[in-house]
Amino acid sequence: WWDENALQNWRQSNGIIYNEFEAIDSDEEYLAVLALLEVTSNKIELKARITDSDGEFLLIEAAQVLPAWLEPETSAFRCWVLHGQIVVLLNEPHHRGLELNEALEYLTLSADIHAKSRCSLAATAAAYRRVRFNKLYN
Repeated sequence: WWDENALQNWRQSNGIIYNEFEAIDSDEEYLAVLALLEVTSNKIELKARITDSDGEFLLIEAAQVLPAWLEPETSAFRCWVLHGQIVVLLNEPHHRGLELNEALEYLTLSADIHAKSRCSLAATAAAYRRVRFNKLYN
């Protein structure tokens, strides 16, 4: 599924390095999630996001533990992968999504991001299960 040029498609903007690729289906999206979970588990400074055309699709996995105010309209830049976990930023403002610079500032300045956010172990486990299930049965 990996584009042979994907590793050469890295871009930089405002001090942020990013890459984009087009997944064919949700199985490929979750394989990318698994890769980000693994990579970030060893890199303290690495903060990663993954979205699709619907937006913050990882929030679906964490839906049971999210506050009622967190809707697609207020979810921009709130879902991150860091320290090998899926993290949802619940800081103010609640009436809108975050801007990228707000989210990065919160992630960088927060002494204990896990205490001030919702680390969804259920979402992380669901991502692992989904990838493993697809490996077994496809």
